Amino acid sequence: MKRKSEQRICYLCGKKGAGSKDHVPPKCLLPKDGRTRLTLWAHAECNVATSADEEYLRDVVGPAAIDFPDGYDVVAATFRSWSTPQGARRREMFMRTAEPVDIKSKSGEVVGGGWGIRTDHNRMGAVAEKIARGIVFHDSGIHVPAGVLRCGDFHTENLREVSEKELDAGNPIWWAIVMGDYMHQFGSGVLVRAGYYALPTTPIQVMANLVIVVYSVSFIVSGIFLLDRSAHRHFRMMAPPRAPIGWVPRDGVADRP
Repeated sequence: MKRKSEQRICYLCGKKGAGSKDHVPPKCLLPKDGRTRLTLWAHAECNVATSADEEYLRDVVGPAAIDFPDGYDVVAATFRSWSTPQGARRREMFMRTAEPVDIKSKSGEVVGGGWGIRTDHNRMGAVAEKIARGIVFHDSGIHVPAGVLRCGDFHTENLREVSEKELDAGNPIWWAIVMGDYMHQFGSGVLVRAGYYALPTTPIQVMANLVIVVYSVSFIVSGIFLLDRSAHRHFRMMAPPRAPIGWVPRDGVADRP
């Protein structure tokens, strides 16, 4: 008789034998107040493959978490990590990209100055893709291979503006997100909203559409994969809209900041 661990599917590689649990989103980005946690089975080697990128994303968004009611834990953890030799090296490399920037009001008026950090969109995107693959696996039961989902990022403060712009333009990805049945809240500053289209193809394909908010940075993620036998019976999909559905973001739905 096979052990349970031999039958567990790794949500990242799709193979059996997963023996560890992975937090989705990464634990380092979540408050410690006991809110909703999502853990999925994964192989240990798959789990740690993006650890460095997860630390990098925390370095980017951690200080901004102070603007959220339950973000202090993440702020404190970020500064603690910078006090270690490895963290100090990360911070030093991080600060090498700093450039002077104007601080503007919502009306566009310059109200001061500061320092801006040039972020690595590929590293942040790797974490967003991992989160999205975990959410899709949880919602649908389907393993999505790496590289199927594509993502872009933008400042969370622009989320409403971006959403309204894309909805007005008839972007089917944003319509799926807004109309979708899946909302995952992990704290006041970390959430994922997802919607899924069943495409009229043979075999049936699914178009996944997600917006992922991680404090000051948000991601739009979309991709198409096959609806297979592993799908949950309760997996909810919508009929495709009349608007074209072949549009997938290459570099995000908005100009990157």
